Amino acid sequence: MTVEPIIVFNILITLIALWVAMAVNAKFLQPVLLNKKRFAIYELRDRLALLAMRGVVDEMSEEYRTLITLINGTLCSTKGFRITEFLNMHAAIYRDKAMMKHIDSILERIHNEDMPLEYKDLVAQFFRHARDIYKHKIWGLKVTLWPILVFFSGLAKIISSALIIKKGLANQLDKMKNTEHKMEENIARLVT
Repeated sequence: MTVEPIIVFNILITLIALWVAMAVNAKFLQPVLLNKKRFAIYELRDRLALLAMRGVVDEMSEEYRTLITLINGTLCSTKGFRITEFLNMHAAIYRDKAMMKHIDSILERIHNEDMPLEYKDLVAQFFRHARDIYKHKIWGLKVTLWPILVFFSGLAKIISSALIIKKGLANQLDKMKNTEHKMEENIARLVT
């Protein structure tokens, strides 16, 4: 069986085009989309500063300081386009029980107390934008890891099946050897 050269050429061209599309997406499109989300966070930080300047929110309040710290941390962790910086920052926050308790108590105060509607809206928008950035960052990781996970899961399944088959065959060989040995013993008893 021979493979037509035109088929090989078409497959090669398709793979090259796919690689170029992935490279353009990773190098140009994804950073632009991420910057759009980052600029929305910058806008929220500016709006928060304006609320503080107008006296709507106290700059020394725990709510303001925590939100500005979260905003700055998000901006700092997304200035590079590596997936891990942002995910590590958020994983550290979510693993830190004291920090999560603190954030939950602040969110509870914002929700229950007489906070200005502008401030509540700003906090909600920040968490929406942070979620969007998280989804943006995790998308690349999912796209990268999913095929690897499927491949290794399939490979593990094949290996485990092969080991089960090997064990079964080894048991059959042992039974055959035992049966053969018993037959030899019986023959030896009858012959002598």
